[in-house]
Amino acid sequence: MVYSSTAGVYGMISEAPVDEASPVNPDSPYQEAKVAGEALVLAAHRDQQFPVVIARFPGLLGRGSMSWVPLFRAIGTGRFRIIGSGRNHTHTGHILDIVDGLRRCGETPNIEGQCYLLAGKAAT
Repeated sequence: MVYSSTAGVYGMISEAPVDEASPVNPDSPYQEAKVAGEALVLAAHRDQQFPVVIARFPGLLGRGSMSWVPLFRAIGTGRFRIIGSGRNHTHTGHILDIVDGLRRCGETPNIEGQCYLLAGKAAT
């Protein structure tokens, strides 16, 4: 089983970059739920040899991805306000790359019980 999680489990990142070994610091109920789900599937792996891989991925880009539409609409209408310097970065992933990564998580032997970040090549 591949458990789809989120790179959001790291919360607000003060020291970039993060990797799979970085501590989680969820700062929303959604992120807390993902961390709890990860703990449950890892416990099943540890206690019952349940074959699971955790895949954490960021905001998605690509055809059919609607998660960025509200941001783009706010920018387009002039209602978007920058907080801080505006120099913050986000790391995204194209939907085709994320799907390929999920497939690889499900097909690669001997990686059960591991966690992988799936994202694009660089932060934007």
